[in-house]
Amino acid sequence: MIGWACGIALSMHLNLGDVNYNYFHPYCQYESKQNYLVGIYYNSVYKPSYFAGYKWHLNTSTSIDAVLVHGYEKYPIIPMVKFNYKYLFVMPALYKDQVGVVLGVDYRF
Repeated sequence: MIGWACGIALSMHLNLGDVNYNYFHPYCQYESKQNYLVGIYYNSVYKPSYFAGYKWHLNTSTSIDAVLVHGYEKYPIIPMVKFNYKYLFVMPALYKDQVGVVLGVDYRF
């Protein structure tokens, strides 16, 4: 989607220890005509996260976001990859040296 989008992502964090297992993430993002992304969301450690990156549209239902994110405790900037199918998403996650996965549903306004 080109232009501004705001919404709430509902997610489940699997195999990540004491991180928030079920969480909602309010967000706003902008996608340019060239598929660049910038935005902000409220992360699972209760802080705002700012991101910038690129979206690859594989077809009308499927895309991959690759962004750099600021707002987590251990590192000032981290890479993030998110696989999107319609309103569902999945992404790998790392929390306190544990590798896990985040599954979610995206509700855009």
